[in-house]
Amino acid sequence: MKRENLFAALEIGSSKIAASLSERKIDGDLEVLGFASEEFSGARGGRILNLETVAEIIRRIIGRVEMAAGIRCPPFRVSMSSAESRIERSNGIATVAGGRDQGSREVGLPDIKRVIEMANSVSLSRDEVILHSLPLRFLIDKVEVEEPLGAAGVRLEAEVCLVIHKISVLNSMKKVLLKAQVQIEDLTLQTLACAQGVLSEEEKKTGTLLVDIGGNISDYMVFSKGGVVTSGYIDLGSLYITKDLAYGLKTTLAHAEEIKKRFGSALILKSSAHEFITAPLVAYQQSTRVSKRLLAEIIEPRVKEILSLIKAKLDSSELDQRWLEGGIVFTGGGCMLLHIVDLAYDVFQRPARIGLPLRTTSVYKDFHSPRFAVLSGLSQLSALAYQYENPETPLDSLSEAEQLHRQQNIRSLSSHGSFSKMTSYLKNFFR
Repeated sequence: MKRENLFAALEIGSSKIAASLSERKIDGDLEVLGFASEEFSGARGGRILNLETVAEIIRRIIGRVEMAAGIRCPPFRVSMSSAESRIERSNGIATVAGGRDQGSREVGLPDIKRVIEMANSVSLSRDEVILHSLPLRFLIDKVEVEEPLGAAGVRLEAEVCLVIHKISVLNSMKKVLLKAQVQIEDLTLQTLACAQGVLSEEEKKTGTLLVDIGGNISDYMVFSKGGVVTSGYIDLGSLYITKDLAYGLKTTLAHAEEIKKRFGSALILKSSAHEFITAPLVAYQQSTRVSKRLLAEIIEPRVKEILSLIKAKLDSSELDQRWLEGGIVFTGGGCMLLHIVDLAYDVFQRPARIGLPLRTTSVYKDFHSPRFAVLSGLSQLSALAYQYENPETPLDSLSEAEQLHRQQNIRSLSSHGSFSKMTSYLKNFFR
């Protein structure tokens, strides 16, 4: 088992912590060797509240992963919550330096790197840092081109999508990871990892809304033409639904969560008033019978509220509805409700589906679930990053055309477009 084919992922979500160790197979897909997760409630708005408790959970989970895999984990790619992050579009302009021949004006790799660096030069507050720089499009002499490398022209422009995060949140993450003695490969925005885990390239190009319903927050991100159009989050998640269910049924949160997972439906019209379940009562050592329709009457308004708030945010951003031709893809534990795709169609007037991990195989039945799309995406991004940074043939020995071919292969797989320009900064930040 080659060490360079192993990729470790760590998700610190709003209601769970999960980790996995995967191996890249000959066909490029990943096989999960070890996997573990644990529920917790130690994060709010992307900030970790109890560092010692979270560090202990992380150590315990990684220990279980390593025991299952029978090997030590390499450095981890860790997800960052979308809370406390923001998206900003930026443009860079550079004059093409020219090729080897006198007077030649073909765009080279140094030109592309320089124009992206120009686009990254934006004004940030003292508590902000660029987490990702995602190229959206390039123009040569004001004409958009799919790939600038090798094209002839004088003026090169780039439009990028910057994911900007709070340094104070990174500091909080740094402290807990140091306490847990976790080595870091890189950090990735959770929604981008989700997208890598469940979206096809066609969906990213056509225009798709990704909705990740977590425990305490729900993230969303819109993709079109292979790039990120917009993203955001709302401070409501699946726990909001569970609390309402517990109140309505007069039962505990634990029982309400179990009932929601087993019998919950997001659509009243498709729930029977003649099928009953038993719900334990809190105040009495008794149970009561409730219909599945009653459950839906509690659940549907809460789910509809979450989806409607996301739609309102998209509407306020003046999003072109043509950018949602690919429909809606759900991830996260909160989407595991019957008929949620039907309700999504009612709200967005677009088809929807549940996103399951792609390009990943696992003997762990629980892993093949929308709850763990982040882990799958993190591992895939690590594999792509390794392929980019450590190709079998040194990059410098290839022609520019061959370099372009390799980079296009990587770019076509990755929701990043290109890997973060802040990688080296962040690695130094965590030393």
